[in-house]
Amino acid sequence: MTIKESILDYIKKNKYFSLRSLVKNKKIDIRLAKNYLLTFKKQGIIFEAGRGVYTTLKREFQIFSVSRVETIARLLKKDFPFADFIIWDTRQLQSLYHHTQAHYLTFIETGKELLYPFSEAVSKNYRDVFIEKRSRNFFKKLSISSNPVVVRKMVRRSPHKGIMASLEKILVDMFVDLNLYRYMSEADYWQIWRELCLQYKINIGTVAGYSRRRKCFKALFLQLIENDILTDMTFGAYFDEVAKVIKKQ
Repeated sequence: MTIKESILDYIKKNKYFSLRSLVKNKKIDIRLAKNYLLTFKKQGIIFEAGRGVYTTLKREFQIFSVSRVETIARLLKKDFPFADFIIWDTRQLQSLYHHTQAHYLTFIETGKELLYPFSEAVSKNYRDVFIEKRSRNFFKKLSISSNPVVVRKMVRRSPHKGIMASLEKILVDMFVDLNLYRYMSEADYWQIWRELCLQYKINIGTVAGYSRRRKCFKALFLQLIENDILTDMTFGAYFDEVAKVIKKQ
């Protein structure tokens, strides 16, 4: 078997893999490995999934449309034509949930100066609209059963496509919100990751960058490791980074 055939065989057996794991497993020069990976990328055999991470999965998860998101988006675009905002709904990943959600939330993110104007505009058409406050009292009083709309400050450089949140952003935001809004169980959250990694391309680099800005990189990646979703084999560079952070503690 030639070096090229050996690398292709390795790629076929791993939906996600890192440059480091390939070099280590096949015992080849890193420059030679990079050249082959560049060729395979141009041929559409593999795709980038972050720094030093590749995947054979081309398909991207399609975040399906939700009528309430579309209605609110139209309203805000009409009233605030030049405003920047991102909107997403917990039902947009519904097809990946292990259990059907009885209740849901819609999140609208914008600049600090537009939180109140946005809240007032949306309140004209929806009853339970709240401006997020990072306090125990806020989360304690908020009732998920009313399917609320939450307006909150946009995190800088949030990954998005137009006004819609990207998959990577939703995954990080869900992790941060997990024990605050409690709209899903931890088991269901990690199941979403497992389903995605089996079928769809996730840009782990985007997840890493955004999780740093949301100050949850260590917590998220540590739990990805503990749940056997992120491994040294698949996400070598990020695995090492988490290990270094933990070692410093």
